[in-house]
Amino acid sequence: VGVDSHVTGGIKYTKPNGISFRQQRDPVVIIGPNARVDGPLVFERPVKLYVHASAKTGAIRGATAVAGDASDDAPYRDTRYLPVTATLRFDGDGLD
Repeated sequence: VGVDSHVTGGIKYTKPNGISFRQQRDPVVIIGPNARVDGPLVFERPVKLYVHASAKTGAIRGATAVAGDASDDAPYRDTRYLPVTATLRFDGDGLD
């Protein structure tokens, strides 16, 4: 989630479907500076979760957040993450 972005409805990462013969790396999830996630962050698979110190999120389940800021070695300094607005809706999947 990019700098100054706002996500409503939460975020959910599910287990991958199918079989892969290659070794899978854990996805990296970054909640950037001044970002806001209104809703739960639910992870059904291993992830590396970085949450900037100025970010606001709902409850986090299934992952442990690494807090930090731009002075850390965390990936927050990357300027590729541009502000976006997204609406994600969950329907009947038990996130209530």
